[in-house]
Amino acid sequence: MDLYYEETSLVKYPEKPLKRYKTFRILFITCFVLGVIWLLYTFNGGVNFVDEYIIEAVTITFLPVTALFWLGAIFWKLANKQYIDYDYCFNSGHMIVSKIYKNSKRVSVIQFNTINVYQIGKVDSETYKRETSMPNVKVIKATFNEEPSEDKGFYYIAFTQDAKKIVLVLDCTEQMILNVYKFSSKLVLERDFKWSI
Repeated sequence: MDLYYEETSLVKYPEKPLKRYKTFRILFITCFVLGVIWLLYTFNGGVNFVDEYIIEAVTITFLPVTALFWLGAIFWKLANKQYIDYDYCFNSGHMIVSKIYKNSKRVSVIQFNTINVYQIGKVDSETYKRETSMPNVKVIKATFNEEPSEDKGFYYIAFTQDAKKIVLVLDCTEQMILNVYKFSSKLVLERDFKWSI
């Protein structure tokens, strides 16, 4: 029995991330322009390149430019991390979670097989709190939202991969959790979990 199911966790309130994206983008452009202006200033007579003071001249020229370009690169990275959607693809026992940057670039976050799943449940449960408080457990929050999207909820899937315990938090429907449950051991559902579908 083959089953393919896909869901996307979209940013619920896109105004805030979009505003932060534009701010970081403006800061990136400002740093780049200032770096170019400084280079033009220093090479057009702003700094005296005499043999005796060549080290000072090179330092005065390239240290600020390097700092501005690095700062601009940091702002560029921060800008690209502001507007992220997540995509959950389930294909007959194999799940792939991907980040989608600004609806254009897709990067895989994690892939796993449901055979390795040992716990499924809701994020607001005691089982989740106990699971995430254990040492050596890596928590991956695969949603940008602070509250669940419409007709969805926050669920977690705990599994092992390469001898590490991972707890994956999803903003998805119960149908996605049901599909993962169908292809995993029937003992993975937390005790107080109740289906609404």
